[in-house]
Amino acid sequence: MTPWQRLYYSILRHPANRRPKEADSGVITLEEVDDAVAEAMIHFMYHFDYNNTQGISTMVFNAQVYCLADQYMMAALKHLAKDKFEAAIKTGWAMDDFLLAVDVVYSSSPEGDRGLRDLVVGVSGDNLEKLLKNVGFQNLLSEKPKFAADIIISGVSKKASSKDGVHTYRCPSCGKNIKIEWQEGSYFYCVHCSARRMDWASYRIV
Repeated sequence: MTPWQRLYYSILRHPANRRPKEADSGVITLEEVDDAVAEAMIHFMYHFDYNNTQGISTMVFNAQVYCLADQYMMAALKHLAKDKFEAAIKTGWAMDDFLLAVDVVYSSSPEGDRGLRDLVVGVSGDNLEKLLKNVGFQNLLSEKPKFAADIIISGVSKKASSKDGVHTYRCPSCGKNIKIEWQEGSYFYCVHCSARRMDWASYRIV
């Protein structure tokens, strides 16, 4: 199966209420998609990877690729874009581009898709004191009330979980979340993939 056949097959697999018009017309038209983002998707179909070759903000670029991958149900590309996005915001949250990335995430990704939303909320919560000194971030909270609400909910959840010693971690081996009471320096097995680790602190979410 050629890369284009795989893309068209993914379109046909959409639920009826989410199926793009390409499923009926047989013509794939990437309307209102940045050329660099479309190029990344096409490159991925042949090489199973992509790069930001146009000098666009890395955080914004990966968020756009994620949203396009979701639109065409390309799970592998979506997963890769999420990983690249997570790496970018961990080091770039203090940049103005982070605010643009949050705007893309809350404007373009499906409301029920927590993939990127949980990432930006987590990073924002971890650095909230510094971010609140940024007028642009303050304006973003006003413009994106759902983003602001998610930060509040996440903060409350962290306080509640801290009281009983139970926290949520994302397993780096399988990518699934586990809620456990773990003590620093002890080993714990992931209940999903049985990966044995003692560095869970690096993968704590809430």
